[in-house]
Amino acid sequence: MKNLFNFLMIVSICSLSSCGDMFDNVKQYGDKETVYPDKYVTATPRVGYERVEIELLGAGGVPANELPLGKAVKTLVIYDNDDKELLIDSIVSSVNVTGLTESKTYTFTVYSVDEYGNRSVPISTSAMPFTASDLGNLLIANPVVVSSPSAALIQWINGISSASYDYYGLSYSYTGKDGAKQEGSPAETKFSVTNLKELQVTTVDVKHKLIPKVNNVAILDTLYVERPVDVKTITEAEFEEVKKGFLDKTVSEISFYGAQSALIHWTGANIGLLKTELKYNTKSGKSTSLDIELHTTQTYLKDAEQKPAFCQYRSVFTFEPTGEIFYGDWLQWSLPQTSLYLVGDAIPAKFDPLKGIEFPFDPGNPYVYTGRLALNTGSFRFLSKRELAGLNVRPVDKYPQDQLTPGATYSVQLYSNTPNEHVPFKDKNFYNQEAGTYDITVDLNNLTVHYEKAN
Repeated sequence: MKNLFNFLMIVSICSLSSCGDMFDNVKQYGDKETVYPDKYVTATPRVGYERVEIELLGAGGVPANELPLGKAVKTLVIYDNDDKELLIDSIVSSVNVTGLTESKTYTFTVYSVDEYGNRSVPISTSAMPFTASDLGNLLIANPVVVSSPSAALIQWINGISSASYDYYGLSYSYTGKDGAKQEGSPAETKFSVTNLKELQVTTVDVKHKLIPKVNNVAILDTLYVERPVDVKTITEAEFEEVKKGFLDKTVSEISFYGAQSALIHWTGANIGLLKTELKYNTKSGKSTSLDIELHTTQTYLKDAEQKPAFCQYRSVFTFEPTGEIFYGDWLQWSLPQTSLYLVGDAIPAKFDPLKGIEFPFDPGNPYVYTGRLALNTGSFRFLSKRELAGLNVRPVDKYPQDQLTPGATYSVQLYSNTPNEHVPFKDKNFYNQEAGTYDITVDLNNLTVHYEKAN
């Protein structure tokens, strides 16, 4: 028994000795435990021209020694399907990855790295840079080029703008016929080229300054886009035809809106190279002149006398490269020579313009309309054509409706209805109080209506 006890004691002592050696081995590995550096917490991409800038930590401009990344001392970016990497020997608040020439989406994986080369947990982001191919696909409107035998005007009539970029101006250069280089940076989207040879093609180098947008956000870089413009000069005979085209601006229509107001609708050349001089009379009979600038398509006149011979106008073409001014002929605009039609509750057809009573146009007495007709009790007015929209002749006085007294003369005004303004025609009509046969004279030269019972 005693021998058994001694044996067990010897085994226990040996076991304790072996365990001590085991913990010594674990201790040597414990001394080499890896502590990974802190990671970047945000990675926000911003697109540039063939580059992407990645904001890290949301801490732009913070010195590296103040960035809270523990033992990290370097920054590593891996991108382009893990084929490329960018190692920066410091902790940074942003990183600029350049040389991204392909128009594709790049994925960027960012690590912080400690002095032993240990990487942090990664953070990733993706972006598509703006590249040379994108720049070539930017749409910039072509200018209008107006040439003479020795000069030309290059103009973007409506300016240069696009949802695809912010525009900041242009510069140009070309070589004149004497070999001298000409260049400039105009404040507007137009410029002149001079000192050219007749029937010669001259290439004008034009550079547009702009900042493209990606997903409606401006990129980081300002770019210069080259779009050359070829200018071909013409002969004197051809230039005469050009001038005639610009002096061809005419009145297409005049709309009248109540007493002493009108809207002129212009047609013809619309290039911003001309103005139109307009002359008309005010309601007091005073002659007034007005310059209609550039490519205006409508002109509103207030306090205007509404007579059939309403206004005179002429176009003025200024050729800016040489400063020459050319004038068109004075033209007269008058009311269209049409019949008048009486419509209203005072006739069986009511307000049906197709069945209105016609007052024919008399070439021997223009704009004076006379007629004898039977009227019921009720309202009426006059139309210039068989439709409710268009030029109307109606009383000057406002609602309620005028009640006409036979033998009297009433002032009228011209009014242009739009298709939606004719219903229900309650605001301005004449009103006949007694059924009977009446002689009616509409005098648009003096803007009056005379109304009396027939004998």
